[in-house]
Amino acid sequence: GQILETINFANQPNAKHGTAVTGFIGAKGNNGEGISGVNWDTKLMLLSAHFEDEIAEAYQHAYNQRKLYNETNGESGALVVALNGSFGFSNSRCSDFPMLSNLMDTLGLVGILYIGAAPNADVDINERGDYPTECPSDYLITVTSTNMDDERSDDAAFGNVTVDLGAPGSEVYTTNQSGNYQQETLGGTSYATPHVAGAVAVLYSVPCKKLAN
Repeated sequence: GQILETINFANQPNAKHGTAVTGFIGAKGNNGEGISGVNWDTKLMLLSAHFEDEIAEAYQHAYNQRKLYNETNGESGALVVALNGSFGFSNSRCSDFPMLSNLMDTLGLVGILYIGAAPNADVDINERGDYPTECPSDYLITVTSTNMDDERSDDAAFGNVTVDLGAPGSEVYTTNQSGNYQQETLGGTSYATPHVAGAVAVLYSVPCKKLAN
């Protein structure tokens, strides 16, 4: 699976967070340096946004690139297979964001899965709500954080309807802005989610038509 192209919707505030997230997804593997991402050989589309309209614009860009790829048999556009959403709006409902509530279904129709982070709080999302993990889309995979013992992290949300799975998010190593590597001791669902997004890209790279469909 390839994730292509780069676009920026904001400047530097999220750079530290984004650098850590991209390391989990796709740090080069088997090269004797630093860490290995879940996907050792991939390309990334970097999207950064703060407000609802900017997020919608970012989603739309990914949609447009994948749609163009589909329509031109890969001659143009980008084979975007997964969008990693290491952000969210706690204590809210999907319906609170009308510009975003249906976009995951739209992305899914062209072949993009959305991987969303649960809140960094010991709460039941079914009761408290959260965007995006509360959204009822078949193309959404929601992720909470697990610790070194493969148990849910103390500060990670849960929900028997809203959370699909857990992934490593506590005491995990990744890339940083100085060009080195560090352990993210605070951790969080933001770091669990890209593990799943990277795994989706790996699955798409397997030459299996049934899986792709």
